[in-house]
Amino acid sequence: LNSPLIQIGDQLKLHVKSEKEQDLPFNLECAVIRKNHSQQRLNSKSGLYYAVKFHEVQVVGTLQIKKWVSLAA
Repeated sequence: LNSPLIQIGDQLKLHVKSEKEQDLPFNLECAVIRKNHSQQRLNSKSGLYYAVKFHEVQVVGTLQIKKWVSLAA
């Protein structure tokens, strides 16, 4: 997210889509719980990154997240 306007406590609705065609896209709702500034830019536009708490995740999203976590372990 490249917006400095997002604040702690904001409620967000996100659409998550991977670059890999075999990964299924999904929607989720979350709340911003922390906003951090990084000396190292995480992308070309921003040194900001956010920690969020998921409130609602589609069932397909829960399965996809579990798949990503298992592959990273």
